[in-house]
Amino acid sequence: MKARAGCTEKKTRTRADGLPPISNEKRDTFVTIHEHGTLRGIRWILFPGSALGQAVVDYAIDACFGDPRFPGVSSVELKIIEMEVTILTLPEACHAPIASVR
Repeated sequence: MKARAGCTEKKTRTRADGLPPISNEKRDTFVTIHEHGTLRGIRWILFPGSALGQAVVDYAIDACFGDPRFPGVSSVELKIIEMEVTILTLPEACHAPIASVR
């Protein structure tokens, strides 16, 4: 809630502090916003450059205000939107022969 209020009222970004150790890993991440079951915004990163904890904060804000398909989320909407965070597992090498992949 602190990050949401900071964004809508003060236009500031919140730092991700005091999170579990996994938050320091670099992971592919999606943040999706729905309002009454309908897509309201989404942001993702593949091959991330920042730690997971900060990436989730940044992409949540970007999903609220940076998805060009939608207007920015209003302070009224903050009470009704649902935010989903998807963290992908680490990539693994695929050792299948090329012919079997096609």
